[in-house]
Amino acid sequence: MMDTMITTMDRAGRMVIPKQVRDAAGLRAGKVQLDVVGTTVTISVPPSPLVERDGLLVLAEGIGLDDDQIRRMRLDAQR
Repeated sequence: MMDTMITTMDRAGRMVIPKQVRDAAGLRAGKVQLDVVGTTVTISVPPSPLVERDGLLVLAEGIGLDDDQIRRMRLDAQR
């Protein structure tokens, strides 16, 4: 478990998450999920619509994607 760290938020609401914390949490540039309970904000990697089955990535059960979402996922995978 990591020690508590303090960072600063600017007037626009931006803050830097220290690299050590990002690495420990597996956070990368891109979308993150924010969950708020009272004054506690939890940052996590959003769940992927893809799951692995028999060594292949497939859409999770009950997930539907439109053409734009598929295009964005393909572009993200190429980066």
